[in-house]
Amino acid sequence: MNPRLRVNGTPWSPPAWMKDNGSLVGGRLIDDPRIYHTYAAYLVKFIEAYRANGVDVDTIAVQNEPQNRHPSGYPGADMPSWQEAKVISELGPMLRAAHLPTKILGYDHNWVEHPGDIQNTPADEVDDINAYPRNLVTSTAAKYLGGIAFHCYAGDPSAMTAFHKQFPTQDIYFTECSGVQSGDQTKTFGDTLKWHTRNLVIGAARDWAKTMINWNLALDPSGGPHVGG
Repeated sequence: MNPRLRVNGTPWSPPAWMKDNGSLVGGRLIDDPRIYHTYAAYLVKFIEAYRANGVDVDTIAVQNEPQNRHPSGYPGADMPSWQEAKVISELGPMLRAAHLPTKILGYDHNWVEHPGDIQNTPADEVDDINAYPRNLVTSTAAKYLGGIAFHCYAGDPSAMTAFHKQFPTQDIYFTECSGVQSGDQTKTFGDTLKWHTRNLVIGAARDWAKTMINWNLALDPSGGPHVGG
């Protein structure tokens, strides 16, 4: 209907058989070079399948909210920056070999790390606390990155300006924010409109974001549909 629409792909979990807990909910990618290679190939197949049906995928992340390690009943995965870098290092050359212009977005999580995620940090991920984007753009995967993506559920838009000052050549994308019901639900629409205008429509643009994606644009009267959580 509108071929000019831009599409961003962001998986909530790798396939369960690629993970150490055998489930779409929680767990990590199995730490094996064959798994990193296979997951990257899986993402390329996704992009090619969409293109075959007339839909070009403009950008793709390799994991939605990689520090949300214990999602409430919906797909998710714990993916430390060193694992994400390994997937991206496989995916970048594959995209080039397949002549696909899709850009890879790193991180795809909050402006700052959510306190609940910090509390659940495993010992081997301490270096990622409020440093995940920096660790990605200083890794060997940096040359394949098309940008760093942020969400809204902790911190504020100024974090993107702080990141831009550190890494001015890295593009910044804002890829997710949803609303919440106000304590007085009759005020939800007004409260959401004001917060989103201040922090997303204006804030994201002022703080270097190339995009602003609202998730969801519309919900039913009971706040659905949604999966878990």
